Amino acid sequence: MYLVRYKGKESFTTGGKMNRKILSVTVVLLWATLLVAQNKDGALPIPFFDGFAQAIGGPNEAFSTGATDVFINPALMGRAKNAEIQFANLINGHDVQFFSTAMVLPLSETQFLGVGVFGLDVPVSEQYNGREYSLQYDNTFSFNVNLSYAYRFRDFSLGASVEYASSQLFPRNNMIRGTEIESSIGLYSEVNPALKLGMMLRLRNARSTLGSPALQWGGSLVWQPFTELGDRLQLLFSLRKDSGRRSDLSYAVVINPVPKKLLNARGIKSLTFRGGTANNNVVFFNIPGRRSGFYNENNAGLVGVGLGLNPIYKIELGINYCYQFNELPQSITLITTRFSF
Repeated sequence: MYLVRYKGKESFTTGGKMNRKILSVTVVLLWATLLVAQNKDGALPIPFFDGFAQAIGGPNEAFSTGATDVFINPALMGRAKNAEIQFANLINGHDVQFFSTAMVLPLSETQFLGVGVFGLDVPVSEQYNGREYSLQYDNTFSFNVNLSYAYRFRDFSLGASVEYASSQLFPRNNMIRGTEIESSIGLYSEVNPALKLGMMLRLRNARSTLGSPALQWGGSLVWQPFTELGDRLQLLFSLRKDSGRRSDLSYAVVINPVPKKLLNARGIKSLTFRGGTANNNVVFFNIPGRRSGFYNENNAGLVGVGLGLNPIYKIELGINYCYQFNELPQSITLITTRFSF
C-alpha cells in the first residue's frame, strides 16, 4: 500500500496501475539485455557459479542482509524501517579478508540514503597442490566508498549508487595503483508474499587501470515454495553477466527449521542452514600486457549455518559459517554487528 496519502480512490487505483506498468517495462528491458548478450548460436555461455555470494548464505539482488545491501542492490534499502548501521568482517581459510561498514538512513517514508565503505585484502599464493592457479599478484588490497539512494513506490523500489574504488597490487615486490568509478541502478519488488525479485545494472569507467568489466547486469529471485512455511524454506537463484563474456549462475536453499517463538524464548533471533552450488572462478584483474591472476574454474558445493542473537539495547550480533568443498577447499566466516535507531 502507498505510504503517501491520496485524496481519492481513483488516484490510488491509477497510481497502482502506473507503478505496475513501470515495473513490467523495467523487468522486460533488463531481461531483454540478457538475451541480446547471447553467443552467436543463441545459447548463453557456459555458466560459472558465484562462490563468494553463496558462501555467506546467498545474499543477492533480492535477498536482504541489512545495511550492507548498499553494496549489492541499493533498491533493497526500500525495505528499511529504521536507521541502521552494520559492521561486517569476513575471513576465509586462505587469509582473504573483507571488512565493511554501511549505514541506511530513511529520509522520509519513501526515500532512503545509504553510505558504505569496504576493504578487501587478498594475499595470493602462486601454487596450490602443485597446480598454478595464480601467476601474478603476491598481494591485492582494495578500498571502496559507496553512496546510494532509493525510492519506494507502492509495489517496488528503485535505487541508484555511485562507488569509488582504489586498489594496490603488489606483483613480485612491485606496486601498481589503480582506481575506478562504478555507477549502478537497481530494482527490488515483492511480487507476491512468496516471490521476491531483484535486478541490477552496473557501469564502470572503461579506462580503469584495474581492468574490471565495463558492464555487468543480472537478476535474482527468492522463492518460498510453500506459503504455509513462510521464510522457513527459501530457494535463491541468481544470474549475472558482464561485458567480459563471463556468466555467473548460482542457486541455494536457506532453511530455518526451528520456529521463531521457540528461538526467541532462548535469546536467539534466527538459526539458518544453507546449501548450494558455486564455482571457485574469481577473476581478480586483467591489466593489459600482464598475466592475470585467477583461480581454476571448478564447480563447488557449499554448506553453512547462520546464527543471529536477539537485539540487546538495539545492538544485534550475527555469525555465519560456510565450508566450500572442491579442489580448493576453504572455510569462510562472516561476523556482523547491527545497530538500529
